[in-house]
Amino acid sequence: MEAAKRLQGNSLSLFSEGIGFVLLRWSALRDAVENQWGGPDSRLKADNLATDILSWFTQSREPLDTDDLEDKLYDGMTSLNVVVEAGSIKEVAKNLMVMHEECLEGNFVTIERYRQAIVNQAAHPRAVPQVNDSIIFLNEMMMRMRKMMMSKVVKMVKAVLGKLLRIDDEPLKKDAGEAEDGWVVVSKKKNKVRKN
Repeated sequence: MEAAKRLQGNSLSLFSEGIGFVLLRWSALRDAVENQWGGPDSRLKADNLATDILSWFTQSREPLDTDDLEDKLYDGMTSLNVVVEAGSIKEVAKNLMVMHEECLEGNFVTIERYRQAIVNQAAHPRAVPQVNDSIIFLNEMMMRMRKMMMSKVVKMVKAVLGKLLRIDDEPLKKDAGEAEDGWVVVSKKKNKVRKN
């Protein structure tokens, strides 16, 4: 039985770089990192995803299966609080699998294309059309809705507390006494009739 081919040396280094290129061009991941949807350590989580993918490709004892890679991508995006369409994950997994096969054959054309696309994008940022990803839009809407709901809840709580804790401007009258159990007894105001 023939041993499985493994990436080594320059191939391994270029493949690692290629993983970074694929993930950098994945708009859902890029937006999650830029907007810190996974918290302040979103960048670290994305870097860990890239490392996990490289480890999976280079250290897996089982035959590489696209479904396993999709699961790894899904878990990485979940750690960033992003729900991504299955088609997006499938496309990224397919690109990574194809790139891996090419690197095993010593073919680095795809990696060079990614590198060139990123260089072009950096040189001409406005020339690259913005992708209107419905999942990103949904995430933004959910965040706005949460903020709006929290704002309304805070206003309602303040209003209720304001009514419950409203203290009259008038100090308690001196004739108000304190009951044995600590409650304050407030006397009713008497209607005084003035006599002339």
